[in-house]
Amino acid sequence: MPLIIMCGFPCSGKSRRTRELRDYFSENTDKEVDIIGDEMHGIDKNSVYAVRVQTPNSTMAKNKELSKDTRNKIVDLHQAGKTESAIGKQLGVKKSTVGAIIRKWKTYKTTDNLPRSGAPRKISPRGVKMITRTVSKNPRTTLGDLVNDLQRAGTKVTKATISNTLRRQGLKSCSARRVPLLKPVHVRAHLKFAREHLDDPEEDWENVIWSDVTKIELFGKNSTCRVWRRKNVELHPKNTLPTVKHGGGNIMLWGCFSAKGPGRLIRVKERMNGAMYREILSKNLLSSARALKMKRGWVFQHDNDPKHTARATKEWLCKKHFKVLEWPSQSPDLNPIENLWRKLKIRVARRQPQNITALEELCMEEWAKLPATVCKNLVATYRKRLTSVIANKGLGESVLQGAKRRAVVLYEEVRSSREVCQSGADMYERSRTVVRCAVGQTEEFKVEVGLHQRSALSPFLFALVMDQLSEEVRQESPWTMMFADDIVICSESREQVEENLERWRFALERRGMKVSCGKTEYMFVNEREGSGTVRLQGEEVKKVQEFKYLGSTVQSNGECGKEVKKRVQAGWNGWRKVFRSSV
Repeated sequence: MPLIIMCGFPCSGKSRRTRELRDYFSENTDKEVDIIGDEMHGIDKNSVYAVRVQTPNSTMAKNKELSKDTRNKIVDLHQAGKTESAIGKQLGVKKSTVGAIIRKWKTYKTTDNLPRSGAPRKISPRGVKMITRTVSKNPRTTLGDLVNDLQRAGTKVTKATISNTLRRQGLKSCSARRVPLLKPVHVRAHLKFAREHLDDPEEDWENVIWSDVTKIELFGKNSTCRVWRRKNVELHPKNTLPTVKHGGGNIMLWGCFSAKGPGRLIRVKERMNGAMYREILSKNLLSSARALKMKRGWVFQHDNDPKHTARATKEWLCKKHFKVLEWPSQSPDLNPIENLWRKLKIRVARRQPQNITALEELCMEEWAKLPATVCKNLVATYRKRLTSVIANKGLGESVLQGAKRRAVVLYEEVRSSREVCQSGADMYERSRTVVRCAVGQTEEFKVEVGLHQRSALSPFLFALVMDQLSEEVRQESPWTMMFADDIVICSESREQVEENLERWRFALERRGMKVSCGKTEYMFVNEREGSGTVRLQGEEVKKVQEFKYLGSTVQSNGECGKEVKKRVQAGWNGWRKVFRSSV
């Protein structure tokens, strides 16, 4: 420990006095000297001065936390009848520390560190609901707008606080996707195409040749580029990407591919018209089909460009006996070749071509290097592409049609493999059962109708769907317990209960489902929390002292008397039925 020495000897001048004090103690002691104050108010100059003398290796260390074994020994010695003073002397611990550990053990029956709540959140649960509702109605709301809304409501927070709050609700700021401007007729055509082909087998899509035309610029924004740099060198040539007006020139490319790999890729040097397009198809389409070893009856896909839908082009395709896939207008999101174009542009941009000739050569080279597995994966996931179209564009349907379509969409999302499909089919196909009653057992009969309960999905498929939907908000047992659509959420405080309820509501409503406030109940196990309420979207949730889950009764006081009585009564009723039937 440092020593505080009060000394008095005459010195004149503040700096000189300090220096002489330090020199005096350094020469006459082997300790480091630190001057606390070289003069005191109200005392004569030549009187008393305070000097801290500290040993070279002494430090003011922070007290360490007692180990778990030491805390357990304190409890054991207390149970053995020893006093707090005796325990402190035996273990070398302060009496106050021993008393605190014993009181904690008596209150909580544990010596472990209890969870700390930390500082209270500045945004109240009501404020969280308000900003969540605001961004749900208008996703383009800025953080500044939300700051002003909360400030008008009497809460002053920063943008970072709002961002963290929204992130806990499952929302994050993202760049808006650029998509073609679609008219209602285009949306209806997309939905019609997706629904008609949703159940097509994967083998049919593997027998399609996809085609399109794209433009690649020499200095276009084909890919993003990240660099490692120091501060204030962002404009160094090594850390920049050159740009020129109009992309520095561009080339037009026509290409095709199938699940077996990329087909022909050619450059279109002049303005394309119907005659030029037919010439491109005559020279490259059939040769691509032969190179890709397409099966007999393969299908050709192209969009509804006027050159493609011209009468002369249709007659030429019919004359050549090419099957053409009927295609909706303004639907690049349905064509998987768009993903292949993106990969090609990124690969070419990385090699940094310097002129149009080099750009064409690199495009041909990188197109030939595209792996066949990439093409196969694009076609294999086409069902998910159709499912996404139905989910995102099927907003103008009737309520009944919407419910059926949501059921299909949810089922398609969890139908990630043939094994899952087969397991679902095995659960319900060729199912037979019997009915057992008091007089015996019936003969086997085929199950024609399953349990619906106003749901478009059977319980088994509903469990798969709920497992997929709740993946982002579900916690490990026992904090979340699920059986089909019955969900139990456990939390340690009222605020966590409301926050978890809101997260579940948002996750389910985003996918077209709804949490029923009338069927939702809550129960406090700790009586100290029993005076408050829990709200869901402004509605008060019903409070109960007990509730049933999977046939068992859970009570707030932890007892099981009612459950025992119920099971005894059920057993007695069953025995009485058997007894009466036998008499």
